[in-house]
Amino acid sequence: MRTIIIGDIHGCFKELVLLLEKVQFDQRRDLLISLGDMIDRGPRSFQVFEYLRSLKSRMGEACILIRGNHEQMMIDYGAGCDCALEMWEADGGSDTRKDFLAHDASIEEAARWLKENTILYYRTPWFQCVHAGVLKEHPCRNSEECLLWDRSALFLNQYCGRLTIVGHTPLLTVTHFTGKRGISRPLRYGDVQFLPETGIICIDTGCVGGGRLTAMVIEGERFYLA
Repeated sequence: MRTIIIGDIHGCFKELVLLLEKVQFDQRRDLLISLGDMIDRGPRSFQVFEYLRSLKSRMGEACILIRGNHEQMMIDYGAGCDCALEMWEADGGSDTRKDFLAHDASIEEAARWLKENTILYYRTPWFQCVHAGVLKEHPCRNSEECLLWDRSALFLNQYCGRLTIVGHTPLLTVTHFTGKRGISRPLRYGDVQFLPETGIICIDTGCVGGGRLTAMVIEGERFYLA
């Protein structure tokens, strides 16, 4: 079974579909992980949401939806948090609200679904996935704010625990932050490589800002980027 991990989508529905076609995604056999921030800023947040909701319905536990800070802002708004709307709209939520309104879809219902069907982290014996960052090896020992918002894990580059795959921080290219004396290294697309045992790999390559949407495809002990 392959594991396909997708970086921050941010409403880029066309790019998501094309990327899954490129890696020949098979919902009957593959494990799919979205690293969060499926919505906001881009043009088709509703379509991305509906597509991933449909996949989750069909694939069940084989479709892992990590909660990003943008999903959390929608959840907070849907729950009636007084300060949530201003913060969310300033960070791209206005585009999502307009898109949902154009499709006569309920933000509150979507927020409830996201709260019930997204998780803060996903962990395997070989790697783990969170949206933003970790400062302590096991995700459960980090605050929710760290898992959803942290960038210091990348900027300080001092994390040496179990390999953690993140999005959230848009980079020019996928980068492995080894945590060892501040060493980081860019990773090339298409090359089949062995999975590192430790450090952080960030696969957010800024699709909504003019970059590309990236997938990390893992099979056994090896992976490649598409």
